[in-house]
Amino acid sequence: MESTTCFHCGNECDTKTITIEDKFFCCNGCKTVYEIFSENDLTCYYDFQNNPGAIPEEIQGKYDFLDNELIVDFELYPPSQGSSFTLRNIYFDFDKSDLRNKSVDELNKLAQIMKEHPSMEIELGGHTDTRGDEAYNMWLSKSRAKVARDYLIKKGIDKSRIETKGYGETSPEVSDAEISKLKGRSAKTAAHQKNRRTVVKVIKE
Repeated sequence: MESTTCFHCGNECDTKTITIEDKFFCCNGCKTVYEIFSENDLTCYYDFQNNPGAIPEEIQGKYDFLDNELIVDFELYPPSQGSSFTLRNIYFDFDKSDLRNKSVDELNKLAQIMKEHPSMEIELGGHTDTRGDEAYNMWLSKSRAKVARDYLIKKGIDKSRIETKGYGETSPEVSDAEISKLKGRSAKTAAHQKNRRTVVKVIKE
């Protein structure tokens, strides 16, 4: 049987091969990064380097969590007090707090989950990348969390069930040191995007 290699990282795909747009991916992590590139018109990166997602040895395994469908798709069940979940598909442009159109899909899922669990209370934590002034990034992260909160309220969730907090650039998922080791502007842009995220913490079930 002919082996299939992942379009993003170059690893051999097993029986769980994921196919989109006639391209093969070995895991949800590679698929998600490719989708981020596609949404931002950055797929030209693949024209400059074969398998740009090949992982350097020093960070091997660090992002294995992307294989977890519960995180990638944000199916929060059952909610557990004290647990936290990252809304992977809520995207913000650099220096902006406006939601991108596709972001509402994840917030709609969260709204539905909160309707199914009427006693559930959450904290929405906004995070930025490390570019820009630290104080400004703190303000920006608070604004992003508030934007997500306002959307949930519009979807019928009582405002008393949602707290917001801005963390600024204090907790990046990909450090500046790691980003500096990445090859190519597109890869670095994708890493910064990963740091611009919204984290949901369950305060009460």
